[in-house]
Amino acid sequence: MYKFLLRTPLKETWKKIDLKKRAGVIVPLFSVFSKKSLGIGEIPDLKLLIDWCNITGNSILQILPLNDTGFDFSPYNPQSSFALDPVYLSLRELIWIKKENLEKELENLIVKFPLNTKYVNYRIKEEKLKKLFSIFLKRASFPKEFKEFINQNNYWLKGHCLFKVLKEVYKEKAWEEWPEAFKNQDKKSLRKFSKKNKNKIKFYQWLQWQLFEQLRKIKKYAGENNIFLKGDLPFSISRDSSDVWLKHQYFKLDLASGAPPDLFSIKGQRWGYPPYNWDKILKDNFVYVRERLKYAQNFYDLFRIDHLVGIFRIWSIPIKIPFDKQGMVGFFYPRDKRAWEKRGKEILKLIIKNTRMLPCAEDLGTVPGFCSKTLKELGIPGLDLQRWKKNWQNFEFLRPKEYRPVAVATISTHDINNFPAWWEEAGKIPEELFRRKCQIKEIKFEKIKNKLFLSNKSKKGKLFWKKGINKKKLSDILNRPRKEIMDIFQIYKESFREKEKFWKLISKKRKPIEKAEKGIIETNLKLISSTSSIFVILPIFEWLFLEDILKGNFSQYRINMPSKVSKKNWSLRVPIFLEDLISHPINIKIKEIIQNMGRI
Repeated sequence: MYKFLLRTPLKETWKKIDLKKRAGVIVPLFSVFSKKSLGIGEIPDLKLLIDWCNITGNSILQILPLNDTGFDFSPYNPQSSFALDPVYLSLRELIWIKKENLEKELENLIVKFPLNTKYVNYRIKEEKLKKLFSIFLKRASFPKEFKEFINQNNYWLKGHCLFKVLKEVYKEKAWEEWPEAFKNQDKKSLRKFSKKNKNKIKFYQWLQWQLFEQLRKIKKYAGENNIFLKGDLPFSISRDSSDVWLKHQYFKLDLASGAPPDLFSIKGQRWGYPPYNWDKILKDNFVYVRERLKYAQNFYDLFRIDHLVGIFRIWSIPIKIPFDKQGMVGFFYPRDKRAWEKRGKEILKLIIKNTRMLPCAEDLGTVPGFCSKTLKELGIPGLDLQRWKKNWQNFEFLRPKEYRPVAVATISTHDINNFPAWWEEAGKIPEELFRRKCQIKEIKFEKIKNKLFLSNKSKKGKLFWKKGINKKKLSDILNRPRKEIMDIFQIYKESFREKEKFWKLISKKRKPIEKAEKGIIETNLKLISSTSSIFVILPIFEWLFLEDILKGNFSQYRINMPSKVSKKNWSLRVPIFLEDLISHPINIKIKEIIQNMGRI
């Protein structure tokens, strides 16, 4: 099934990975912790996760982005596409420092930032940075390895560390709000500033070196234990980043990237990242992307290309459009559709040429057909998300053998709810989406709602369709011509009886069970593991629902709610020490499922 991969441009990389079915797990480092962690998961904790992978039969460990996010904390809004985030640095495993009384110095932080909380307290980053600077000032010396690190990473390191000190001096203001001399990178002013702040710039370089050394040790440990590490390289970069400040020629600063409206994002999305100026990047011999890949392969065997379709074409929103419009006003760039396929294929070929890592593409959403064709041709796995794998003619769910062979199959992602939460809401649509699509005034809405939806099952902003809806009935109730309600009818066809359709995949019983009981959860884990996709990589939370590790409402175990600002985003914890997870009885079940499905 997979031998054709040895005839693709990625044949040498596939030889290294091996053409066999593998299971893997996706873990946000901030969500896990060990008994040695200081307020948040730390890089050395990945050793315990690697041990857990070995115990459970997983051979791929995928990590959410570890890039430095400043004080925003969204891993997909980084301040650098190179620098790692010091929040994940273990103070206990720093090298070339004086460690006398270090443990005593950490006691206050251990008390102040306990690990038995539901969400991460990100004030730990500021406290860690203060402590790290104090340690830096007491350092023994700068070894030759540190000097070599600086020399080898000259492309990005010095500029990024200068950026970090400027951010600090100007109270974390965006670079576009700095004094003109610094905003526009006046060389004389920057030289004077660098000289005055030489020690602080060196501190940020030292931090990146320490992070480099800790994460590189993890890569070595994973290799020794036959576990592949998969990184997540954010497709976009924050507008307020060292990349954009230093290399603004590679970005279209008059635009913001995003996504147009769809069933899952009612107003679309406005991420704010400036779209890439690919013409300039390609003209400069692809050096910007080449250097990113070169640095990342110090740590990873595989990597996820976030928002693959954006490489072919990107939804672009003029920055003058009000924020409350989200992604409703915009256009696809390049504007010429004929250029999309050629450009995307050219960029992907250059990525393959310039890295030893295996790229895996996130190709979700409304994706032109040539994207999947290009991935197959190049040997790049796409992403098959279970709840969206349907036959779009009859809206039945695809059977496991109908999944793409060259793909990463999964149950959920960080941006959507987990399987048990989805199961209990399957077949429902957001009330806000229906209102906006129909443009219904408040007075009429309740009457229309009662005619189309079951009141006893429509709760908490979610609507459940009545039976017997067709184009004529929908047109009559909404009092609109059929041609104007086709997108609404499409939503109906996608969502009506969704639970019953999925139930046919997992049970011979006539009626589906309403609640997500453990039996359904286990059956579905077996179902996804049995797909024809070469990789099945699942969020760690999906596995932990097999036992009572995750308690309470399923919907609370969600990493991120797109387009909503919340302290709960990017801060959810797994409520168990990694040391205890390694010895938990759940591991036997996980290993049985993985092995019985032929993912060894």
